[in-house]
Formats: sequence, C-alpha cells, structure tokens
Amino acid sequence: MADVGLGVVGLIGLFNTCLEGYKICLSIQDSDDDLKLLRARMYLEKERFANIGRTCGLLGDGTGDKGRTEALNEFLAKNKFRRKSIEDILVLIDNLLEKAEELNKKYEENEGLPEALQDNDMKEKLAGKFRGLKRSLRKGTWSIRDKAAYEQMLGHLVGFNTALERILPDPLQQFLATVLPATICASSNEDTLTQASQIPTSDAFLKSQIQWTSEVLGVVSIPRGTELDIASFTNSAPLGKDKSRLLATDANSQTIFIEWTPWERVSMRADKPTRASRISGLLRDEKCDELRLLPCAGYLEEHSDLSDKVRYGLAYRISTRHKKVKSLYDLLESFQTIRLPALEARFELARTLCRAVLLYHSSGWIHHDFRSHNIIFTEGKGEDGTGATSAEYQGVDIGRPFVVGFGHARDENDASLMFADEKAVSKTLKQQRRYWSPDYLASSAEKRTNRAFQQSHDIFSLGCVLLEIGVWRPLESYTWEKAYSNDHTTWYQRLTKEEGKLTAMCGSRYAAATMRCLNWKSANVEKDVRALAFEVLLKLEEITV
Repeated sequence: MADVGLGVVGLIGLFNTCLEGYKICLSIQDSDDDLKLLRARMYLEKERFANIGRTCGLLGDGTGDKGRTEALNEFLAKNKFRRKSIEDILVLIDNLLEKAEELNKKYEENEGLPEALQDNDMKEKLAGKFRGLKRSLRKGTWSIRDKAAYEQMLGHLVGFNTALERILPDPLQQFLATVLPATICASSNEDTLTQASQIPTSDAFLKSQIQWTSEVLGVVSIPRGTELDIASFTNSAPLGKDKSRLLATDANSQTIFIEWTPWERVSMRADKPTRASRISGLLRDEKCDELRLLPCAGYLEEHSDLSDKVRYGLAYRISTRHKKVKSLYDLLESFQTIRLPALEARFELARTLCRAVLLYHSSGWIHHDFRSHNIIFTEGKGEDGTGATSAEYQGVDIGRPFVVGFGHARDENDASLMFADEKAVSKTLKQQRRYWSPDYLASSAEKRTNRAFQQSHDIFSLGCVLLEIGVWRPLESYTWEKAYSNDHTTWYQRLTKEEGKLTAMCGSRYAAATMRCLNWKSANVEKDVRALAFEVLLKLEEITV
C-alpha cells in the first residue's frame, strides 16, 4: 500500500508501478479465444491508462525527468483536488494489480525436474518436453481456473480509468477520446487489429477507426471504386480560378466535387487506374467525423485528344444544399483586404486538421499533398439549410473543414509516386514545394525525387498549414527567392523566422506546436503518432482564449 501524501516524484513512481502491473497482466498468453479477447481488452485499458499519464505528465514524453515533473506540477497546480484524487485511484489500481502479480508467481514455471528424473541421461532427454508440459499446465490454469478473476480485475480497471479521465477538464477528456483509437491502431498488427475489432464496446469512434485502419492495411478487403463517366454529370463548372476542380450535379441532383490530377504521359502511369480505383473505394462510404473526409462517388479517367496523355479524377459527394465551396487557400488569399476569423475559430480549425492527420497516420495512411489548397469548406448554413453557423467566414463554415487532394495518397508500405514530365513537374512544384520538408526535397531544381515520402514529411506539411492559419496568410504570398530552389533548407529557415510573429498573434503554445511540426525528426510510425498526439495536438487542445 502506497503512503498517503505523495509528492510529484512519488506519484510518477506509483504510476509506473501500476503500468508494470498492466504489463504483467498482458504477459499471459493462451490459445483460448475468450482469453485472447480478454487480453485485447486489457491492452486497450493499458493504452487508456498510459495516455492519461502522458496527458498530465505522469508518463514521460521524451523530455526527460525535469520535463515530466514540470508538466505534472503545472497540471496539479490548476486544481488543488487533483493530486489527492489521482493518488487515491492509483493506490487502488496498484493494490488490484498486485493480485495479478501474485497469480503470475503462483503459476510461475518451475524449470526443475522431479527428483525421480534427476538421472543425467533422463534429464537431457526429458528436460525440453517437461518444460513444454509445465508451460501448457500454466496456461491451462490461467484460462480455466482464473479467467473469471481476470475478467473481474479488468472490469475494475475500466472503472478506475474512467474515474481518472473524469478528473481532467472536458477538452482533455475529448482529446483522450481521439488519441486512444490512434495509439491503439498505430501499435497494432494484422492479428491484434482483428482481435481489437471483436472487442465489445460502445465507443463507435474507436470501432470506426479500427475498421478504417483494417481497410487501409488490407486486413479487410474493400470493393474497388466505380469508374464514372464525366458525361453523366450536368451543370459542370470550374471552382474559381482552379480549372482542375469542378462542381457538378449528378443524376440524383446531388452536388459533386471533382478534382483532377495533372495530365501525364500514359506510359508513365500504368498503375494509376488501379491506384485511383483503390483510393475511391477506400473513401467510398461515410467515415467517422474526425477523419474529415467526403464520401467518394467514384473515379474518372480522361484521355487527351491531342497527345498521349491521361488524367484521373476523384468525385466526392457534397450535401445537396451546399452549393458554395472554397478552399483554405481561397480564404487566405484575401488576408490583406478582409478581417481575420476569430482567434478561437482558427484554433479549432488547427485542432481539427491535426486530429485528422493523426488518424490518417495511425492507420498507416499518408496524404502526400497536405496543404491549404486541399482543405475545403462548404456553405456556412445551419443543419436545416437556413441561418449562419457560428464559424461562418466569407460565406463558408470554417468549423467543418474537409480534406481532399488524395490523388497521391497511399499507405506507408506503398511505393512513393514519381513525377511524370517536366511541364507537369514545374506546375506541381510551384504549388507544392513550399509545403515539402527539406528532408524530402533537398532542391526544387532537381525536378524529381527518389526519396520515399514518409509520415514525417506529411507532418512538416501540417506545420506549414498551422503557420498559415496562425498568421492568416498563404505561403504563396511569400516571395520565392532563387536560393530556395537551389537549397530547400533555406526555405525552411525562412518559415521558422515567422515564430516571433506567430507567438505574438497566437501565443507561445500555438507557436511551439507549429515549430515542433516544422522541426520534425522521424523515429518510427508508433512513436511519431504518439509525439504528434502529445507534443502537438495536446498543446493545441490546452490553448484557451
């Protein structure tokens, strides 16, 4: 039993003791299907517990012991009742998990042989078989005799984790609800995803994200997208100045948003129809709201009459009543003539986009072209189609962004795309190079890159968008100097010079979250997801106006 009145270091120690108890519970292996499911549920509760610790500073985030104690002190200082409440619950968890350790010791494997079999010849022959038999007996004991105790323990842990979460303020509780599916999916493989999908839970968001991840990774098969005929759409019109984007109407009078990829030589894109079909199939149905995706009606293929070139398009369904669509870039273009949106509206937009990227990455999905051009908004009307929403700005609802531009999207194990021809390259680079990490593209003058596009490069692009939202100015409004093309690192240095302005306009937390993205150094997928959650999104969630 822990002493009452623990200090910060003591709380951290008690938390880590509890975490070790969870690991003991998860060390139990068994072929019994029921126990496998119980173990999957235990893993989910362990992740809940760890995420609570990372959120309030009880579990390290890579900043060292000093960073942990400072973060925890700051968290506890905001409410005098937090320390005692957390300590009381941790003591209960510690006492409960001690029982698991006792059971583990009780059925610990005895490596020795019975005295009657101590003869050396017999020992050599039977030692391996005897150890195997003892392991089987131990597993059987857990699965038969103590399955009920294991399940009862799990039920108590669910309640304790819920109690810990309720100590946190509402924004952080919502943050944890987003982060749990992300950390679960990022650390899962094919087998654990299958088991996780079978866990009975009322958390629809968690089940939806597990399903999405299973589809991205191919654990669950999905039908290919439908090839559409551009002639089947009516009232087709370009979206503003961008001729590669159209608004049209389908046979059911539903508004359709179409985006085309650049024209490319047919010989360079033999795999593109399959890729377009797969992406449209993956985006086919309604997804959980946090992914910020529009349902995809299908894909289009168009061949040029004048040359050996082809382009592909994705067609997204938009609510019938929404006839106006603008991109974030469209809104930012007017930064010199129209007032900025409210600060809280900009913060919420940043949080929403960061959540979406976090969930893409936790499923193994890379956007590959994340920028303000590919974030769109629809008409700012209420749910009944009348009146304005609280986040209306320039006639659209900036509280509900949608992410598009998935023409180059892929899962993390798929091959990165190469550019097609010099004309397409220069046009693409003109728009995209400002959002590309210098680790990906050392020089814009190279025209091509053999480097694989990674999640860390997506996070750099997210940092660029956070910068745009903070200063409310598009990156294309910054003068592009020749030096930036010769050495892309100098462009990165230009962006980081905006930290002072960003701090003045949005505060130190927002600036720190943005700079963290721009200075991203990749570790691995699981660690990157955790860092994006607890070093970027958490900072954004903690901002108050």
